[in-house]
Parts: sequence; structure tokens; C-alpha cells
Amino acid sequence: MEIKELKRRGKLLLKKKSYWLNVVIVFIMALNIDAIISLFTTDYEQFFSLFTPSNFNWTNIKEFVLDSNRDDNITSKFLSIAILLFETLFLVIFRVGGIRYFLKLRKNQPASFNEIFEDFKNKTAGNIVAVSLVKFLSCVIWMLLGIIPGIIKIFQYWAVEYILALRPDITASEALDLSKKLMKGNKLKAFVLDLAFIHWLVLSWLTLGIFGYLYVTPYYEATHIEFIGNLREEAIEKGVIKPKDLPDYEEIAQTA
Repeated sequence: MEIKELKRRGKLLLKKKSYWLNVVIVFIMALNIDAIISLFTTDYEQFFSLFTPSNFNWTNIKEFVLDSNRDDNITSKFLSIAILLFETLFLVIFRVGGIRYFLKLRKNQPASFNEIFEDFKNKTAGNIVAVSLVKFLSCVIWMLLGIIPGIIKIFQYWAVEYILALRPDITASEALDLSKKLMKGNKLKAFVLDLAFIHWLVLSWLTLGIFGYLYVTPYYEATHIEFIGNLREEAIEKGVIKPKDLPDYEEIAQTA
């Protein structure tokens, strides 16, 4: 499906139910992204860069840790990273719930704000965190091997959160393997789809993020929901996966 059509469907998806409820749901989903970004700000980006093949050197790492000009020591650094990682993984639960909300909305299924907390109620939150941790560590390991392999792996596992929204009890190996199948031949499409929102992100930046939260991010998320739905349908049609591998919600006729 063309990007133009995906974006058109994304706009239509946002108009279903209450637009402002959709904005609130997306705001909660976006908290996870903010936490991920915070992992790689200030000294953390420099700290992780020391472990890349071109920079790896125990002397450099020791100097970074023992630098007297830094206010924090190695213990506080690792503690801060651990706390941010925990926060990120915890917020993935809300993100998965938000994705489920939009997947239901896409098929005109009953969807409410409570979808955000559904995985706590169904006791699948722990599994979502475990699968997300495996995905995160795998991407980090590949990133340490090089930027290009890391980026490829990130897009290879791009669909994991969407898979968890439909199968929150899936194992990590199944989720990663299923994402690989869905993204085979589609990684560049996902990258181009992200690029299609660059100008919107610039507008968001110019409005100090206000326009982003009120329109750009909801529009972005809704379009990506349409993208994953399209990927699933194409994969089933080509025999790459079976319907039972990733069961979606049944379409309900929308009433006026």
C-alpha cells in the first residue's frame, strides 16, 4: 500500500470515536518514547559509545568513570541507567495497551481508555516487559557491532510491540521471529514511512511540541497502525504467516 494511502487511512482512524480521547491515548503511548530518548542524553551517549568496536578501550572506560570533573561516580551512572531502563520497559506496557486500543478502533471494535491497563488486569504485563527487554538487549548488542547492523536490527524488530498488542502472552523468540517475517522486505518501507513525517516533526518543533502532541504524534501513530495492519494482511496473503500466528480483531460494520 502506498504511503499516501496509509496516511489517508491514518487520518480517518483518528476521526473514529473521540479525537481528544485518541490524543490522550497517544500522549501516554509517547511517554515510552520520551523515556527511551532520555537513556541516550548527556553523558549516557558518550558512555555507550565507548563500547563500540572502534572506540573500545579499557583505559578510555576507566578514565570516563574516574573523571574527577564529573559530579557522579560509576555507581550512580549505572543506577541512573538502570532506573531509566526500568522506566522505559514499564512504560512499554502502556504503549502496547495504546496500540491495542487503535487496533480495535481500526476494526470498529469497542475500545476504551481502559485498554491502557488491560495487561495488568490480564497479568500479561510481566511478559510484555520480558519480551521488550530481550528486544532491547538484542538491538543494543547489534548496535555495538556497528551503526548500520544496529539500525537494520531495530527495523527488523519494529513490529514486536504491535505483535504484543495482539498476543501479549507470546514468547520472546516467537515475537522476534514473527517480527522478522513481517518486516522481511519491508524495513525500507518502514524507514521511508518515518521520513514522510519529517516536515510534520519540524512543525512540531517550531511549536515547542504542542502541535506534535495535539496532531503530529496521533497522526503518526494512527498511520503506523494502518501500516502494521497492511503488513499482516500481505504476509497472510503471501503465506509468510498464518492467521493464527497473529490473530486480528474481526471487522464490525460501523454504524452512523
